[in-house]
Amino acid sequence: MKKLSVFLILYSWLFSQDLLPLIWKAENKDLSFLLSWERQGYFWQTERQVLSNEFLLPDLNRDYELIINLRCTVHDIRINDNRILANIINKFNWDDPADLAAERSFVLPKSILKQKNSIKLYLSDFQYTGGKSYNYCQIRPRGSEIKSYLHIHFPNKNHVFLNHEQPKLTIRYHSDVAGKIQLIINSDFHEQVAVLDTIARKGEYEIDLDLTGYHLQPGIYECISYLHDSGHYGEVQWFTISPEEIRCTNHKPDHFDEFWKSALAELSITKPHFKIHKTDSLQSALRDGYVVEMNSLGNVTIRGYYFVPKTPGPHAVILHLPGMGYGFQHHGAFLDNSENVAELALCVRNHGIADEVVPVWGIPGQWGTALCDPENYSYRGLYMDCVRALEFLESRPEIDPARIGCDGGSQGGGLTLMLAGLCPDRINAAAYFDPFPCDVKDAMKIRSIMVREIQNFIDFYSDCDWVKALVTLDLHDTKHFAESIQCPVYFSAGLFDDDCPPHIGFAAYNLIASEKKYTVEPQDSHIGESGYSRVFMKFFKEKLNF
Repeated sequence: MKKLSVFLILYSWLFSQDLLPLIWKAENKDLSFLLSWERQGYFWQTERQVLSNEFLLPDLNRDYELIINLRCTVHDIRINDNRILANIINKFNWDDPADLAAERSFVLPKSILKQKNSIKLYLSDFQYTGGKSYNYCQIRPRGSEIKSYLHIHFPNKNHVFLNHEQPKLTIRYHSDVAGKIQLIINSDFHEQVAVLDTIARKGEYEIDLDLTGYHLQPGIYECISYLHDSGHYGEVQWFTISPEEIRCTNHKPDHFDEFWKSALAELSITKPHFKIHKTDSLQSALRDGYVVEMNSLGNVTIRGYYFVPKTPGPHAVILHLPGMGYGFQHHGAFLDNSENVAELALCVRNHGIADEVVPVWGIPGQWGTALCDPENYSYRGLYMDCVRALEFLESRPEIDPARIGCDGGSQGGGLTLMLAGLCPDRINAAAYFDPFPCDVKDAMKIRSIMVREIQNFIDFYSDCDWVKALVTLDLHDTKHFAESIQCPVYFSAGLFDDDCPPHIGFAAYNLIASEKKYTVEPQDSHIGESGYSRVFMKFFKEKLNF
């Protein structure tokens, strides 16, 4: 058995690919269906792509089938320049990402096949994934059963290795015939840090790898392994080394605090006009439900769904802050919650039932609107919306102002960091999942498509450039609020998250000086498959005493 050395946290996703290699050729680079579109630089603004591959058929007398399930629009599939099928519309199901409803299977005409064959895929409309790949394209003998496999295992369930732990991993595989295995380790900044090539023996085996010798720095790492015997198989996992030592390279602007003091002062002279409406559809046996509205910065009306226990108060309360574009349209979790805590699900501007100032999506969209004008940048208003909602809760007689918490994921996680840091003596507990916008300069290096997104925003304006844009983004980077947080904090990180990579969440977390804890979910993407909101509720129950 061969041994390596490294420190790691890993993550894994497996799809069997039989006669087709996992690595495809795109126009200017290789592409693997094991990895998410975003990780490889593809997203909804990407133009049509042609992917090509080659495969060998061992017996031309057999029937072969093509099995395909791609999270994009497939315009054309050609084998040896013969059209096999066309115009397969993406049917990705967000309620069940692993749903096979979009899978297509076709028997290949023997007349077009050779021993050595070419295949081309013509693709567009690349589906957002959150960081996991649900793509596969297989060619295999019809009716065959795949027996070969490869799995990556770590001794730590969360794939976290701390300073004094000996980092190890095990590759478990079954190979139909003698073949080869390759292991590649990349940093989340796309830097290759280790490669291992070894023999795969026929049968079922394990390869134990000691990873200490690579002397990897604190960070998040991607581990990809391929098995090639009579077919092609692979898996991806992520791991982390000493995440509490992750540091970022960009620092808080000198006038950051003054900028936000000015925003708070402007909000203070904007009359809130708090209103509350009891709503029949929001009632349950244990809670009264309301729609609330209030006036925020720029005289924009924001709203939210407010749930109050029918037990005597004053109550602890959780302020839920929204992910980008989310308006808390689904109320079931709030209606069914039996905990003795009030909840306000806030619709900031452009979200849900709040006023829409600019569209959330598109160019420039919410993220790019007034990108080179910090005083009018869209997120300045969003941040003040959260402060206004906090003021609403503090004004309510049924709420205990000493037991106010806030939480959120993605944009909601960034808003949580911001609010807890901007109002440190008024937030008593905070919980966040992979935040946005946070540690933006490092995020651009990891999620490379951000560079193209920002360039599109800059191009939209005649007086905008990268220097001005980065000034605005720095002033609104929620990582810079972290060092001012005083309350207990809970951070949940998903290692597969390519939208808001775990590096940036830890960059903020490691600046927090108050009581704090984190968990790492090695199989979570930006979708938060493990259900971080349940963990947050348990945290709030302890810290807010309800």
